[in-house]
Amino acid sequence: MAQRNIDVWGAVAAALGAALTGGALLIAALTYQRQIRDRHAELEGKRREQAEAVTVKIGNYVPAVRNFGENPEERRHLTVRNDGKLPIFNVTLVVIDKDRNESYQRHFHAIAPDSLEGSVQPTDKVNGVYATFTDTAGTRWKRWHNGDLVEIPHYPKPDE
Repeated sequence: MAQRNIDVWGAVAAALGAALTGGALLIAALTYQRQIRDRHAELEGKRREQAEAVTVKIGNYVPAVRNFGENPEERRHLTVRNDGKLPIFNVTLVVIDKDRNESYQRHFHAIAPDSLEGSVQPTDKVNGVYATFTDTAGTRWKRWHNGDLVEIPHYPKPDE
């Protein structure tokens, strides 16, 4: 009888040990999964950091010289600005007209950090504007004048 009690308590101790070990493994696995997710979010944030430093704006164009009595047509100054620490490449500024068609494009090979490039267009031809560009990691992006930023999912490499 005494041997049987020892066997029961031994089984209880073994079951309790197995449960605690399983719980510890579960906690370790969940902690590891959370660390991986946090690290992924941190890397994603850093990856987007360069693209988020790019802005596209529509502003009023004011000519440097204006003749007295002249009433030129209103124009808009469209700019792509890179406030990042690294250059952006293959930049294309695209104008959307009133009919929602892409009516004009201008290409810039690169825009250096803390620099801008732009174009002047008649006011009646501009309803919106966006720029596509490639960051230094090779990711292609689209930035709209309203601030929307979209990663372009597939950008073929020249050798593809």
